[in-house]
Amino acid sequence: MTDTQKIQADLMQRYLGARPRASEDQVLRLTVETGVRAVGGEQGSLAVFDPETDELVFVMTYGDAKAEAELIGTRIPIGKSLMGLAAETGEVQIGAPRYKDAAQTEALGDVQAVIAAPMMVGGSVIGAITAISKQPGKRFTLEDGELYACLA
Repeated sequence: MTDTQKIQADLMQRYLGARPRASEDQVLRLTVETGVRAVGGEQGSLAVFDPETDELVFVMTYGDAKAEAELIGTRIPIGKSLMGLAAETGEVQIGAPRYKDAAQTEALGDVQAVIAAPMMVGGSVIGAITAISKQPGKRFTLEDGELYACLA
């Protein structure tokens, strides 16, 4: 079992009371897909909090097989990116991405809008979910943020 699978299994067991099975993977994917569709995005992801490293670890993506292959297992420090900021503050973050270089823009595509919501249990962050849109001029709204917070 990989580190990512162990983290995912631990999340499912601790917070959903479920033992690791293929169906849990489907539950996580459905959660991400529901959030993405609810706010009018095209892609999304779910990352779980690793308290030993103070990082988020991507365990699920939706909408792009290439992104899934590249993102699963990737770690984001708490406070970095909109997803890390959502986990750090415990608040939904809405914005447009800014990339350091042209290679990042090319790798990630022309992302127009990002929304990230912390996943909380008893006041503690257990992860975060995101949705992105590549639609020209797309911006997520405060209403999208409220909806996404409820899902998270």
